[in-house]
Amino acid sequence: MRDISDSGRCILDQNEVLKRIFRAKSLRRSELSKLPFKKKIEILLQIQKMAEGVKRSKKERNNHIWMK
Repeated sequence: MRDISDSGRCILDQNEVLKRIFRAKSLRRSELSKLPFKKKIEILLQIQKMAEGVKRSKKERNNHIWMK
């Protein structure tokens, strides 16, 4: 059986983790907003290439003999 104080501490730990995640996310967005437009477009193109690779690999996974 768990001690009530342990579960309370666990909730606090989870809240702290979430706060750190959101702070880091906010900081990252702030840093990205300061980039020049050209760099933002380069990043966008990289993300699109990565997404295309995921789409392609998903199509390849779905090409099983029983799906034809």
